[in-house]
Amino acid sequence: MGNNFKPFKARNIKFSGVWNQEEWCLKVYSISPNKNNTFSLQELENLLEKMTDWLARFQESGTNVHKIGVLMLHEATEGRFVIINSWTDENMLQHYVYLQRKESSGNFECISDKGLFTCVWEMEVLWYERNLWIKEVMARGLDEAPRLLYLNTGMNTASQK
Repeated sequence: MGNNFKPFKARNIKFSGVWNQEEWCLKVYSISPNKNNTFSLQELENLLEKMTDWLARFQESGTNVHKIGVLMLHEATEGRFVIINSWTDENMLQHYVYLQRKESSGNFECISDKGLFTCVWEMEVLWYERNLWIKEVMARGLDEAPRLLYLNTGMNTASQK
């Protein structure tokens, strides 16, 4: 088995604001090796139509789901990932990963049960969100002011491309 690693290159990570659906509030991030996110507006609208079914899965854990979390749209080598994380109980993230493979006809498949968790660029977002959750919510409570501060604060990075 040879080493086929490619040298690390930073990717663009963009916080796009908060997406609200019913009681859910998800912080939206795009991750891309290019300066521009390649998810078109139409594709985003199609994804949002699937979100109702995808969000319903969070109730399966039997934990206290806060319906606050992070939605990452990642343009990756394997295809397009949609990663949804929701804070549950006080200090846990529930995590679902959906993949639209490059060779697929547009369908996203849930691959969370295949053991795949996250990549280094997604970990960067999750590390940031973890620290912000501790600072704003765990230290101050889930009242409206800390909740809004958490939801409206995001990270942005830029690659050299």
